[in-house]
Amino acid sequence: MQTDNAKGRPARARYHAQAQALREARQAEISGLARAMSTAWRTVDRATVRDAIQGHRGGKPVPLPTLEISEGLDRALEADGELLALWQSAVMEDTAIRIRLPIPADGLPPTAGITVEPHRPEEVRATDRRDVLRLGVAAPTMAAALALAENASHALSAQPSEWTVAQLDEGTTAIAESYWSTPHDQLLATLLDCYQQAESIGRATRLPAAQARISGIAGQYAYYLARLGYHSGDRRLATAFGVVAEQYAAAAEDPLLSGAVAGLRSCSAFNASRYAEAARVAEAALRAPDVHEYTAPRLAAYLASAEAAAGRPPRARAALERMNELPLPATRLPGPGHFDPAERTLYHALTLAELDDPVAPHHAQNAIEIYPSEHVEGSALAWCALARGLSQDDPGQAANAAVHALTLSNTWPAATVVQRARRVHAQLTVDHRHAPEVIALGKKLDIPATIV
Repeated sequence: MQTDNAKGRPARARYHAQAQALREARQAEISGLARAMSTAWRTVDRATVRDAIQGHRGGKPVPLPTLEISEGLDRALEADGELLALWQSAVMEDTAIRIRLPIPADGLPPTAGITVEPHRPEEVRATDRRDVLRLGVAAPTMAAALALAENASHALSAQPSEWTVAQLDEGTTAIAESYWSTPHDQLLATLLDCYQQAESIGRATRLPAAQARISGIAGQYAYYLARLGYHSGDRRLATAFGVVAEQYAAAAEDPLLSGAVAGLRSCSAFNASRYAEAARVAEAALRAPDVHEYTAPRLAAYLASAEAAAGRPPRARAALERMNELPLPATRLPGPGHFDPAERTLYHALTLAELDDPVAPHHAQNAIEIYPSEHVEGSALAWCALARGLSQDDPGQAANAAVHALTLSNTWPAATVVQRARRVHAQLTVDHRHAPEVIALGKKLDIPATIV
């Protein structure tokens, strides 16, 4: 909070007047604004919002709101940075008065060049430094410079709340455990909330150690968002947060996160039928000198599946051998799912089915039997592997297996299952398009009969 003396502060008056005008124009209720400004880790009460807008309580002036509150109010009122610029001028005005610098009679003008980014609300773009040099060290500019120095000093010394960071850190493991059992919409809301919290904390401190830790945490949430986009079939979400997660992994120098992102990129390429690219991405990550032991067997599995789909049997079998040689992770870590015996059996089945190996259905049946019921996607993919493995010898049963995979996936819809089932359907329609089971599979996939 800033100084509580409101007399002779025209910049402060302009800020509060505009806040009230925006509230009236938006017909916004105080309670609604409070809810919009609250997060999972901090609740903004109505009194705080009322003080930030009115600037007084019971006829007495109250301190200016904090930066966090003013940014939140700017977003909630859709002010596009205008309110934040007025708040900054009011803060500079307070700073100048506090250190006894003269200010113009009509106060400081609104700060130029301030924007509030819609997806990065805590990032503020300040006045270009060339403007300061051009204007000279007039009193208002000096006050602004001193205010900036004060803010920088605070940021450099700010230590984020250990409790909050620990809760966010713990949340990355909790998400890994509950990912497959949480509905998409709930998962998206939780992940966005946690990601925004981590992003905000990271930008509020410049301490290298704190930034490195929070970068890793924010990167994990970005990865989960990209992964959810991949599984739900939202390519925009997958691509946008995949890039962000990759940047965080580089900033934090986190091999676990780097491997997770590489695996997701490989899977995305596979789902887009870019099998050679999927193999290249997985192989490059697997050969990285700092590849994490948690992600290594999964990357080998992705490599095997992609090489098989690309029509390169020797490479696919070599990747399967590599997968078998790598030790399975003992415990679950944040990021990709725990690569356990069920996953290893599944990728044997998926890879061998792509190679038309006659033992593929046997591996698929084993995967079906050992997969835990709560892992819907894994169980459904095991049925897809069985469908692919039966497609040559028993097209009717293959189509039935693919239908069963899609039915299982209804409880936790996954684009990965749909894509595999579509590939089975495309293969079956070459010679068996009129088979009733194949027609039923096409209907399950919502594929019009005219296009097959």
